[in-house]
Amino acid sequence: MSAAHDKIEDHGRFAYSNILERPQYEWPNGTKLAVYTALNMEVFRYGKGKG
Repeated sequence: MSAAHDKIEDHGRFAYSNILERPQYEWPNGTKLAVYTALNMEVFRYGKGKG
């Protein structure tokens, strides 16, 4: 199977936003802020694949 078959279809709810192309925001005095949020979501098509 090629990678094209593994791609999940676009749902159209919001546009794709590449993290490398997003604007960089600066805080006062050159300080930095790091925020990490993790969400795990897995999608499986019913009746498809090896399972």
